Amino acid sequence: MRLLSLVFFVLIFAFSPLASAKDLKSEEVQLRETPQRLFDRISAALSLPEAPLASSEQLSFYAREQGLSPQELSELLVLIARANLQPNVSNSNKRQDVDIITQSLENTATTPYQRAMALMLKGRAMARLDQRFEDAASYFIQSLTVDQESQSLESQLLRLNLHEQLGTMYLMINQDVTALVHLQKFRDHAYQLRNDYLIASAEAELGKYYIKKQELTKALQHYSEALRLSDRENHPFQRAFLQMQLAKVYRDLGQSSDALAHAHEAAETYTRLGIDGYLSSTLTVIAVTHAGNNEWNKAIDYYLNAQQVDRRSSNFSALARNFHNLGEAYSKLDENDLALNYLEQANQMFVERKMKHYLVHNEVLLAEIHCKMSHWADCILHADKALPLAEQQSLDEVKISALKQKIIAAKALEDLNAAIEHQALIIELMDSPKAAEATVTGAASALTEQKLKLDLHQKVQQLENASDTLRERTILAAGAVMLALILATIVGHYRRSKLELKAQCQELAARLPQDPITGRDGYRALCTALEKGQVKALALLRVPSLCEADIHIGQQRMIDATLSTLKAIETLPGIKAYPMRPGLIALALDGAIDAPDALLFNLRNQLTDLEGQLQLGFINLPLLPNPELSIPHGIHLEVLQMALAGIDSLAETSDIYLGFRALDFTPSAVFSQPLYLHLEKSIGRGLVRVETNGDKENLRWPLWKMPDYADKELPDVI
Repeated sequence: MRLLSLVFFVLIFAFSPLASAKDLKSEEVQLRETPQRLFDRISAALSLPEAPLASSEQLSFYAREQGLSPQELSELLVLIARANLQPNVSNSNKRQDVDIITQSLENTATTPYQRAMALMLKGRAMARLDQRFEDAASYFIQSLTVDQESQSLESQLLRLNLHEQLGTMYLMINQDVTALVHLQKFRDHAYQLRNDYLIASAEAELGKYYIKKQELTKALQHYSEALRLSDRENHPFQRAFLQMQLAKVYRDLGQSSDALAHAHEAAETYTRLGIDGYLSSTLTVIAVTHAGNNEWNKAIDYYLNAQQVDRRSSNFSALARNFHNLGEAYSKLDENDLALNYLEQANQMFVERKMKHYLVHNEVLLAEIHCKMSHWADCILHADKALPLAEQQSLDEVKISALKQKIIAAKALEDLNAAIEHQALIIELMDSPKAAEATVTGAASALTEQKLKLDLHQKVQQLENASDTLRERTILAAGAVMLALILATIVGHYRRSKLELKAQCQELAARLPQDPITGRDGYRALCTALEKGQVKALALLRVPSLCEADIHIGQQRMIDATLSTLKAIETLPGIKAYPMRPGLIALALDGAIDAPDALLFNLRNQLTDLEGQLQLGFINLPLLPNPELSIPHGIHLEVLQMALAGIDSLAETSDIYLGFRALDFTPSAVFSQPLYLHLEKSIGRGLVRVETNGDKENLRWPLWKMPDYADKELPDVI
């Protein structure tokens, strides 16, 4: 049964939008929207190896056991690992599974993309499971460097994920400038992929950034755009996430009712979907909204509800943040002993998980409560712990808060010198040019650091590649000397032949657009000019006296006469002449032909040496008034040929022109094969207008007959 499930899944995997190369974007959306469902489906069909696969050979062997190719197995392993690392996926063996998969992928990677994916998963595991954010950033940047050249869809999606992870992680640890750089690149990649779900995700992450910076108008703009895109399809998880974020914006704008409405709707969706991690965050948003209205008892109720959800899902990072929030709430109600209990639990968990970005705020709050309780030594202790953490993260406001607590303690201990010293530091922080220039300096240093890291890892990668190449060359050096001499001779001969062939190809390519008789630009050159869209009118000039000139006066004299004719025509402004065959010349004009009689008159003045009649067929481009309808260039010339066929039916001896103009409602089917038949019918029905200086009544169009279906009635095209 398990084997049948695996075969069924592989067939789906091979031909469905989940993993088909044609629709990797759909797979990416499923990983974000319904990762638990995806994880359960793959896990039910595929058993993981008990230990990491050590080589490509082991990967191939294990893949054969599973009835898969090595590439299919690698793709499935990546899907399982990525789904495992989503915050809303539950798996009791998550760490073990992720470790086995990441190590296997790292051991068996053979392409830059595979190596980059292994690095990304390793960094993601560090950030998600161990909160080792700085180490994770190093792996993410290495991954960007390893696969930075490929433009394949899978590589573009990988880079999109890397910039998203770097942006959200840097935002969490208070490196806001660097976070913005990566979040903007995340959005750029999403727009390049033209996927509404991914674009909405990128807009939402930028909204989170602007919430943190308290630029609430910008945050609201980003979330509104994200909601607009998300509403195009049914994505309940993404919509709930956006509602939760909008609740934060409205909360910070002081619009509590709107904030609570959005948050409660998001909480209902998360409850229905069974996503505890985001449900906890939403309950916390509701609690913070009530706290902003000084409704501390209501806030505590929602904090406690969130705490139950965190315990149920074993989300200890969220639980630590929840302890901090409860400590703050109880301190506002002057229940300081209870507040200290929660804050000390939070402190211990933040320290264990090295969550310095939360620890710094917890230390300041502990200092504040100890000061309220006149625990001066503890107040100073926690303030002293907060100061270096705030210094590391450039949090001047937190440093000022910690110094204020130290001033209170110093005054209580009658240590006036210390109080004055701390006050001076506060004044220095508030008045220092550093405060005014912090953003600019921080931006420059963060960007410089990021570029240096990328450059460093790129150089390391290049050095490793060069080292491998050098090792291989050393092993093969003895035999390579003789082989090089032989190869040099072969390569030299090959290069000479290749250069000669290249020169011949270039010469032939240059001659390809030329007319083989006259050496002037001919039919192919005309088609190229039409493709560029610069030709506004097209005409076909027939000079009967030159049509058989090669027989009557000889090949060379005919060529001379044709070249003379072309040169004379091109003295007229805005006309380029192309020889089609003896006596037939195509004219490309850079303006519309509004007065064909004037054009014919000018041509006659330029061609005074030619005897006999001039026949001119013409059309203005585009042939159809609707610019969205296109006609092949060969059809244009065939239309002009029919115009000349019509002129042939008139017993005229003077110069004559004939042109076609399609009416606004003319369908494109008129100009399809068989053209002569369709065009004749359309002229008769008034869809195409004929313009000529000859007698329209005497016009006769060529008889048209299908070889195989002469006796059958042809269907109308109109």
